[in-house]
Amino acid sequence: MNSSALILAIAIGMGATACGSSHSTPASPSNADGDSTEPGAANSQPGDNPARLLTHDECVQLGGLVSDACRDIHARSAQVEGWCNDVVASNESGAWVEDCAKHIHLIDSMCFRTANNARGMMTCDRTVEH
Repeated sequence: MNSSALILAIAIGMGATACGSSHSTPASPSNADGDSTEPGAANSQPGDNPARLLTHDECVQLGGLVSDACRDIHARSAQVEGWCNDVVASNESGAWVEDCAKHIHLIDSMCFRTANNARGMMTCDRTVEH
């Protein structure tokens, strides 16, 4: 099982666990317009949605993480070095963040974050639909 599939399986498992809870919450009261009046209703947390695109700040952070991994002395092979050179240059120019915000989803970032080296991150990048 590749790392993207593993991460997706973990995310689905976590979602299934949350959905399978036996605790039921009462229906939210609503006003005459049918809008929820429960205080926390407007504060729903879309941040946990694995399919959401990363925010600008998350892309900046991820670009730094990838650049740091590429600067690691163990990231030395022609294939990895070529990918790393491109990623580091695009991160420094700001192009990484722009591309990231359009194409990298939370589930993709989990792959990058769990990869333990630049080669693993390169594999994660191949799964992103650019």
